[in-house]
Amino acid sequence: MQYRQKAICLCDVLKVDKDVLDSLYDYIENEFEYVEKYPKILTDNPEAREIRPRGENYMSGIFKEVRAFFNWAYKTKIIDSFPFEGFEMPSERYGSPIYITLDDVQKIYTVDLSDFHLLAIQRDIFVFQCNVGCRIGDLLRRKKRDVINGAVEYIPKKTIKENVRTVVVPLNAIAQEIVDRYADLSGDQLLPFESSERYNDNIKIIFEKAGVTYLVIKLDTVTRTEVKVPINEIASSHMVRRTFIGNIYKLVKDPNLVSALTGHVEGSRAFTRYRTIDIDMKKDLVKILEGKQ
Repeated sequence: MQYRQKAICLCDVLKVDKDVLDSLYDYIENEFEYVEKYPKILTDNPEAREIRPRGENYMSGIFKEVRAFFNWAYKTKIIDSFPFEGFEMPSERYGSPIYITLDDVQKIYTVDLSDFHLLAIQRDIFVFQCNVGCRIGDLLRRKKRDVINGAVEYIPKKTIKENVRTVVVPLNAIAQEIVDRYADLSGDQLLPFESSERYNDNIKIIFEKAGVTYLVIKLDTVTRTEVKVPINEIASSHMVRRTFIGNIYKLVKDPNLVSALTGHVEGSRAFTRYRTIDIDMKKDLVKILEGKQ
């Protein structure tokens, strides 16, 4: 039976061409319409996730993975032709990075959460991440032994295959204060972290309680239009890393220096979006017209 299943899968792979990829693209992009029109799809294949419209950024991520598989299959001669020839890959498009200011971080760190023990812990983790900049996956794995000579040291998991480099981030006074607060935590875990999903939900609540709720402009990746939303509604662990990068980059303007603290490969395109001229820089520029610098 196992060999038969492998044979069927191989046969299906051999049949994939540009037309199949076009059909797959159409289905994934418009799945929400198909399941509404043909309810039997969900009857035969129950889904717990929410099915909604998908933008080109999502589609790009999906088809990069599909293309990587077929690239491997073609190079290893499992297939004789590369089905992506002539297929137009969806392009990724992003707006300016949205992150909070250092004043916002301070408001969040000092908001009174004494009646909300769990939120207070999650707030500490959020502020620690803002001051260290590691990805949430790397933060989850941090142990007490990872703090060496006043700095947290780790190899980022996301880039470990292509960039085996130890990232060393000195702990500033706030980060050290948070580490000391949980020094007596049982076990070897550096901070009392829970699930990523609950963490993201709590971040939004913490923003609201701290009064960090101003409107920001973001790109709707489905409609490719700009929308204004309260910043607390889109706050997440991803914003934490952007906050670390954005505030440091704003001061030093050197992506290679910042990459030494974040684990990015030098020259990474990830920094290109942080080159947006912010309002403070614009104020300095227009002062030139007044003869003030």
